[in-house]
Amino acid sequence: ELQCEQAIQQALNANPQSIEAYRTLADLRLVQQRPSEAAEALSQAMGLIRSLDRDSLFYPAYDERSSLARLLIETGRPAEAMEVLEGLIAEDDEVIDTWYLMGVCGQALQDREAVIEAFSMALRLKKRLGDEDQEQAESIQSILSEMGISLEELELEEENQN
Repeated sequence: ELQCEQAIQQALNANPQSIEAYRTLADLRLVQQRPSEAAEALSQAMGLIRSLDRDSLFYPAYDERSSLARLLIETGRPAEAMEVLEGLIAEDDEVIDTWYLMGVCGQALQDREAVIEAFSMALRLKKRLGDEDQEQAESIQSILSEMGISLEELELEEENQN
């Protein structure tokens, strides 16, 4: 932990505009069970992302933004996570995990339509790409059940997409 702290501090000293360093700091703070400090680091990261043009050399890579979205969800900030995820979908709409995270955000925001759209797409991609992640499929089923959404509603969404 101490080495992580030192490495993050060195990264921030070298580049106080490092989105990755703030994201890593937030992750560390969550592990340390210091959620308010994690939220502060995530706010710094989001502020930096919002200040950058998507064409900037400093704009974070897809995986980095996906990790940031996960942390935003974990810290109870689904609206900001959705903002990040929408950018990811615009960049590549064939990543199952991104659609899954959008569905999780939709659940947190109590946005039934967002859940239906996101999970419909996630399940369609899982089928088309031969993804066999059963844990994720079970999580989707559980969330749908909790929200009272039937598979028929997802199938209707799929028909509307075609």
